[in-house]
Amino acid sequence: MLVRSAQPEDLEAVAAIAVRGWWDAYRGLLRASTIESVLTHTYSDRALRHRWEDHPMFLAVDRVPIAFAEAFIEDERIVLGALFVASDHRRRGIGSLLLEEATSLRTELPVTSDVLLGAASAEVFYESHGFVPGETMKSFLYGEPIVERRWWREPIAA
Repeated sequence: MLVRSAQPEDLEAVAAIAVRGWWDAYRGLLRASTIESVLTHTYSDRALRHRWEDHPMFLAVDRVPIAFAEAFIEDERIVLGALFVASDHRRRGIGSLLLEEATSLRTELPVTSDVLLGAASAEVFYESHGFVPGETMKSFLYGEPIVERRWWREPIAA
């Protein structure tokens, strides 16, 4: 198993993992049309390339890409924008490795991730990694009303 920075040639695999991850995580929580809109706009070739150029993206590879994470480094925190592990590779520590890699960039900063309420596997994952639930935020995702909870973890280094 190798965790490394994603490269341009990896973006097609990242998109494929995201498609499976979004459907696995949000089927039943979001309308199918909302999931399709997210995937069409957020994981298009152009959008994915732009995000790859803008902020760190990590890939877990076990012969083939099986997971990825995105981290937005802000002045006051690291924001995990996405962390998806292919369903047949979950519960093997891959998400933990990606989280560790993403947060190692600025260990003095707290880390947050916004999770759709009801996404139980994500909530369990973050809680098991020292995150605590924070504020809830109401918004719209491609016209669908949603509620997310922000999960926080204090810095691991002073």
